[in-house]
Amino acid sequence: MGWSLHKSINFGPVRVNAGKTGLSFSVGQGPFRVGASTTGRTYGSATVPGTGLRYTQSFSKGTRP
Repeated sequence: MGWSLHKSINFGPVRVNAGKTGLSFSVGQGPFRVGASTTGRTYGSATVPGTGLRYTQSFSKGTRP
């Protein structure tokens, strides 16, 4: 695993993430989010505030470019 760079912009409950493979979107409030990655994978995530810990569960496999 190497270094990576991404940028997130929030529009209320919608977050747009720009990374090496393109744009992805997620929706949520507080520690819970549901989103779609650039590869078509849908996922849900929950974070523990103030710890940096996050749990992510994939709902679909998506496609690899």
